[in-house]
Amino acid sequence: MFEYLEHQKNLTLNRWKIIATANLDDTLDFFDFFSLGYVLAFILKEWQATYGQSAGYCCGSPPSS
Repeated sequence: MFEYLEHQKNLTLNRWKIIATANLDDTLDFFDFFSLGYVLAFILKEWQATYGQSAGYCCGSPPSS
């Protein structure tokens, strides 16, 4: 399949849409991790939580959320 894609000279509009959607998804996913870490750094001081407890806050949410 990759050989077939490598031999093509240009991509169709649908393929460009798929690439753009995948890039946007990755960008928003990494922004989510960055914003969570940034906010958590400020909250830990007020809550007086340890690093282990903060890991529990991050990993304690249900998989569907």
